Amino acid sequence: MSDDRTVWYGGIADIGGLESCIFLFDREQAVADALAGQKLGQEQVDGCEMLNVLELRARFNPQRHPVVYTARLTREQATKIGDVLRQDAHAAYYVLLLEAEEIRVHRSQPDDFLRLPEVAKALDRKWETAKEGAGR
Repeated sequence: MSDDRTVWYGGIADIGGLESCIFLFDREQAVADALAGQKLGQEQVDGCEMLNVLELRARFNPQRHPVVYTARLTREQATKIGDVLRQDAHAAYYVLLLEAEEIRVHRSQPDDFLRLPEVAKALDRKWETAKEGAGR
């Protein structure tokens, strides 16, 4: 896979910021394989199973207002988000918003993902500091 091509990553974002950013699968490759008559590859199966696990985890922590998302990112962007995530989950959320080519939410409204900072502000002032630190 070329480093400048986007693939799908996913994870959970909640009032604590970005919880995870995990490689899911290369959808373009999956479509190409399907058109060529090949069966679904193990990578795609693993990605779908991981998405189901994320949705289960989110469902069992409703007090954190979790949102399961998928995002189109390059490897470089995903690495950058992972590096920020290890230091500051709030800042990683904003870096994801700035870097992703596309973000989709699962079993939630798209605005739920964008409203997370508003929900969290009532609980934690770190959002403002993270937003400033991410260059927004």
